[in-house]
Amino acid sequence: MKKLLAILIASSALLASCKNEAKEKEAATQNTSAVQNTTAQEERMFSTPEAEDYKNFMEALVYEYKTAAETKNSAAMEKLSRLTGELAQKSEAAIKSLSGEELSKLQKFIEEKNEEIEAIKASVGK
Repeated sequence: MKKLLAILIASSALLASCKNEAKEKEAATQNTSAVQNTTAQEERMFSTPEAEDYKNFMEALVYEYKTAAETKNSAAMEKLSRLTGELAQKSEAAIKSLSGEELSKLQKFIEEKNEEIEAIKASVGK
């Protein structure tokens, strides 16, 4: 009987500690989710999906341009030149979707990316 009582006490203590671990894991998961959500919101530069789409497309094009220019990959450069029409459409949609301060932020973003492209041209041309 004493052994059974000892086993029951030990079992209940074990269950209690498992519940605490489960609560701690859940709390940690919630904290991680909150951090990820905050990070995702911080990464968003604009409030509209059109502007975000343009930003992401432009960043990808600049990255591809840099890679193609550094490796002197003419096929990749040709592909990029074909994507400029799509970039123009996305730019137009982004501009139409924004106003005020966000439109100024988009203009600044475009200027920064243009400067980045000019810097890539200059460094490759050396």
